Amino acid sequence: MAQIEHTGVVKEITPTLIVVDIMVNSACEKCHIKGACHNSSETDQRVVEIARIDDKSYVLEEKVTLFFTEKTGLKAVVLAYIIPVIIMLLALVVMVELGVSEPISAIFSLTFIVTYFIILYIFKAKIKSNVKVNIEKYRY
Repeated sequence: MAQIEHTGVVKEITPTLIVVDIMVNSACEKCHIKGACHNSSETDQRVVEIARIDDKSYVLEEKVTLFFTEKTGLKAVVLAYIIPVIIMLLALVVMVELGVSEPISAIFSLTFIVTYFIILYIFKAKIKSNVKVNIEKYRY
């Protein structure tokens, strides 16, 4: 199975987890004409917490490589983008078919999406436990 790879820097080390700062580059990063576009500098800094399961020693500010499976990335896309769109469209269509006005239907759709994201937040720990992230020392 293919893996998604990110380089990061160790920012915090505890007995149970390692906190890593990663820079996520936009899809433009690998484009050979990225200089011609104004979006070429889009990067986002993210913090990733990784459970310590190996006995490798890491030090603060050490460069490391994180590996995620494509399955993990696909789950994230489904949870963050696809399901909310389906919820919104389904709620909108059902409300309109029930004879509710479009503005009220739109408000209900947004309410359902907010509720969905609140539920995701409540189950964040459970979702996090299903995400498998491997960490290795950076190889030059």
